[in-house]
Amino acid sequence: MSPRVKPLADPPNPVTDEAFESQVLQAVVDYVTSHPQAMDTAQGIAAWWISGIADRVDRRLMRRVLDRLTESGVLERIGTGDRAHYVLRKE
Repeated sequence: MSPRVKPLADPPNPVTDEAFESQVLQAVVDYVTSHPQAMDTAQGIAAWWISGIADRVDRRLMRRVLDRLTESGVLERIGTGDRAHYVLRKE
């Protein structure tokens, strides 16, 4: 019996991946600006803030988006690790 060979995955498409990451980022920004008191974890943000596209968002992508928004001053991170919460940064 020969071992099963997994098919090769399609190589990442940087244009599509970047465009989708930008779409996720914009969805988070839209939600938090419409709901300025909202605060949640990365998992909660994926489940509630961007529920329409969450099924295509993996943990790494969500982390990159939240890191970008935190570093640019849009969001504030409260806590660390998986229990960290994100909220709109107050001016």
